[in-house]
Amino acid sequence: MKRVRNFIEAARIDWAEDAAGRGAVKALIGAVLIVAGVLSALGELSGVAVGALIGALLLYLGSQLEPPEYADECSVEGEIAEVTELQRLRTAPRFRPIYSYKVKGKSYRLPATIRTLRPPQIGTPVRIACSASEPALAHREDGIEGHLHWVAYAAGAATVVVSLIGLLVSLVLVVAGLFAVRAGQADRSEAKQTQGLFKDLKILIYSISERAATARQRRLQRTEPTKRSTTQRRRKPKHSAE
Repeated sequence: MKRVRNFIEAARIDWAEDAAGRGAVKALIGAVLIVAGVLSALGELSGVAVGALIGALLLYLGSQLEPPEYADECSVEGEIAEVTELQRLRTAPRFRPIYSYKVKGKSYRLPATIRTLRPPQIGTPVRIACSASEPALAHREDGIEGHLHWVAYAAGAATVVVSLIGLLVSLVLVVAGLFAVRAGQADRSEAKQTQGLFKDLKILIYSISERAATARQRRLQRTEPTKRSTTQRRRKPKHSAE
């Protein structure tokens, strides 16, 4: 830990004093960030295109699933009156509920627009939205069937957002790299003398190493007299005993 503290202290001092080396570090880090951001963006473009396409298709599906609106829309209580079994050749059968509802004392039936894996219980209450003037124009407004278009909208929007997050991270890397490069150039412009990025970086690293080694040597020199005095005190009782 002491060696680490010596190195950190040396790095802090040289970082503050060596503007050329400090600028070289910032410029090189900025260049690495820019390259990483550009390469990441190139890799993300195909993902963004696919995600945008899937998201657009889901949004379009949501618009197609959105139930119609009626100028004189009213909401009535209904129930599942019947369940139709739909046979399939290679898969398990599906079930389609049929709803019944009354408007002004007249009964109407409405087949569901979705299929279920299990038959729903007959008599289960549902909410039906219909036109007051033409009650046969209706759709279920609760349950999955009533909110399926919102599920498609949410899935489409989430797909687009997720596909854009990777590209956004790449752009953040590029912007951060540009700021680091500019900060490095500003530091190097303040330096009295520069010898190139890698040369200045090498000088900074060498200076930090030398300063840390010097601090460690001084610490060892300070602790050496203490060790000697401790050794002498340990030997005195032994001589007195003899």
